[in-house]
Amino acid sequence: MRRPTDLPPAFRNAAFSRSDALRRGIDDNRLRRSDLVAPFRGVRVSLENRPSNIRSRCEAYAPRLRPGQYFSHRTAALLWGLPAYERRSGLAAVDVAVSVGNGWPPDARGVSGHVVGGRPPDVTTLDGLPVCDAVSAWIQLGSVAGLDELIAMGDAAVFRPRYPKRGDARPFADLDGLRVRVNEFRGRGKRRLAAALDLVREGVESPMETALRLLLIRDGLPEPEVNVDIRTPSGGFAGRADLYYPEFRLIVEYDGEQHRFNREIYAEDQRRIARLIEAGETVQRVRIEGLRSEAPVTLCDVRTALTAAGWRPPNPHRLGSSCR
Repeated sequence: MRRPTDLPPAFRNAAFSRSDALRRGIDDNRLRRSDLVAPFRGVRVSLENRPSNIRSRCEAYAPRLRPGQYFSHRTAALLWGLPAYERRSGLAAVDVAVSVGNGWPPDARGVSGHVVGGRPPDVTTLDGLPVCDAVSAWIQLGSVAGLDELIAMGDAAVFRPRYPKRGDARPFADLDGLRVRVNEFRGRGKRRLAAALDLVREGVESPMETALRLLLIRDGLPEPEVNVDIRTPSGGFAGRADLYYPEFRLIVEYDGEQHRFNREIYAEDQRRIARLIEAGETVQRVRIEGLRSEAPVTLCDVRTALTAAGWRPPNPHRLGSSCR
């Protein structure tokens, strides 16, 4: 017979509520032992399984969810894999919402409660958690996220993987679908969402590509095409270009950290760049510093390459900040 101080296997491997534990004959003295932690009031989880990121915090909070409540806003965006900023390594409050007329939102330490009006979001079960749809999460962040963050999330929402994995729900919408949702939205952040939507593009594979594209066009450079397949003169596939100026045969590539630390990825990327150059393209590579402290250098390099290829600014009296 199980001793009262033992925990059932289900309680050792997942979060559980205090009320469930008491019903199973586990007393408060056991719940106060040092091998358990309380990430939320009324919830216990084993010390080795204590929450360390947004998903595990949601899993820890799940026993407290009431009918009609679901994860929303920034929490939902992160659960769907949208590039929302995650505060304090996932230790910030989780967002839990109810739609108007479906009860009250939670009010507890570590939780941001919301009442969602207007069009009710589609709530689905994502890996066992009730989560509002990705586009609704994007709309909900219109009043709190920055413009560039909204653009990056919009790019991710409309991205269609070329080789989707099983269970991959992307794209969550297309541009027309986002436009419909923004037009029908009545609430704070509508103007910012509309401004972001004007700069959302289909085909963007990473938020760093978004940041690089925004850096270029905000300096007065022409807008490049996104993730274009480049062919060799004989028609073979040379590689895909992150950002491409076809008229000037100029490719601008974001060179991520994986290229530096993974030898296999680095070698394949070097072969791809060589094929692109052999196909007659000029390749401008940009690392993380080129988006931050060395952004003026990036802009000057791209402007110089475009100019050498024959580009001329439509209004030379309104140049960007680069190459001055």
